[in-house]
Amino acid sequence: MKKHKLPSGYSFVRKDSTVMILADKHREQLLGAGIEDPQAMVDNSADAVKLSGGRGMTYSIPLDVQKGGIRLIIRHYEHGGVFRKVFGDIFIGCSRPLNELAVNCRAIEMGLPVPGAIAVCIKKYFGVFTRNWFISREITMAVNAADWLVGADNMPGVASVGKRKSMFSAVSDAVRNMHDKGLYHNDLNLNNILFRESDSGFEVFLIDLDKTRIKTPMRINRRMKNLLRLNRSVEKLASGNVLVKGREKLRFLKRYFTNTANRVDRRFIVKCLKSER
Repeated sequence: MKKHKLPSGYSFVRKDSTVMILADKHREQLLGAGIEDPQAMVDNSADAVKLSGGRGMTYSIPLDVQKGGIRLIIRHYEHGGVFRKVFGDIFIGCSRPLNELAVNCRAIEMGLPVPGAIAVCIKKYFGVFTRNWFISREITMAVNAADWLVGADNMPGVASVGKRKSMFSAVSDAVRNMHDKGLYHNDLNLNNILFRESDSGFEVFLIDLDKTRIKTPMRINRRMKNLLRLNRSVEKLASGNVLVKGREKLRFLKRYFTNTANRVDRRFIVKCLKSER
């Protein structure tokens, strides 16, 4: 494998045809748990939970919880669309997990609310072909925006109007902060926005940074492209029903563009919104 500069706090480990990049803090725990075969870790865990969303299979499993450990999110990379039918989970090289690790660490340095990366696992076949896994720390007591909005079973009761306002404000602030710092989320949708609710409000987290890029400053057309992608995920989840009211969308955008949108920007926003109808 070509040598790559690793983020601080991570190191390479090679075992047969598998290359791992492990967070030094959890290195011994991961190796002891058999991180060289993430799928076996899932299969052998009595407490594995399959999660929905994304292109690849994603699971939550414990890592030495009895010894003060954590829960891991293990995500297996797979192609999307037509390529998935042909190539499945086989890739050429390992640029995607390495890029996601680099972006994840950079996002944390910038103070963005993303989960900590724990490991990358790359299994090589015939020299250039690979299967890849990205392992991150599970954000405890968090729910994704899609489940919250549809009133999933693990959410107590129906969200009040006040709670909905607080939630949309918190998500708008988080997305705006992400864009201001130059992070363009390639798959910004309701499943990739998590939050925890507390007495002080909502704490928002952004997950699944696969193919995400960092570029500053982020121009208005890039921002709107990302926001419209988020809006499409809302409409897709709604399936013809009204999941998010029009005034809630306008409130979200108004908060996002507070003190920044000039007249030209506003005309552009209206044009983009009309094109989505």
